[in-house]
Amino acid sequence: MESKTEEFSIGAYAVESHDDRPANFRLYEEYSRCSLQATISSRRERYEKADVKSKRRLEAAVDEEIEGFRVWLVKVKDFNDDSAVHFATSLKSLLLGLPVGSQIGQLFDIIMRR
Repeated sequence: MESKTEEFSIGAYAVESHDDRPANFRLYEEYSRCSLQATISSRRERYEKADVKSKRRLEAAVDEEIEGFRVWLVKVKDFNDDSAVHFATSLKSLLLGLPVGSQIGQLFDIIMRR
């Protein structure tokens, strides 16, 4: 019997592609039918201009979208729930246009240069 960690690891890398972007980026673009670059640019602009109340609404909308993406991964792409949660929540700061941490900041720069 596989441990939860092994099960998660297998599911996380089961998506194959010749694209050099992380699988969750490609899957999100398939789900949203919009490029991640366009999404980030648009949301970053809106978030930067928003007042506190509007920022909360934008954050709530992203939370709903993350949940929709998670459900889509489970139902359409046959991900187990743990993998779907990881793939979806790892995009949250990017979907708000806010890079968090040095690695995310580097990925953010890579995406925006494309």
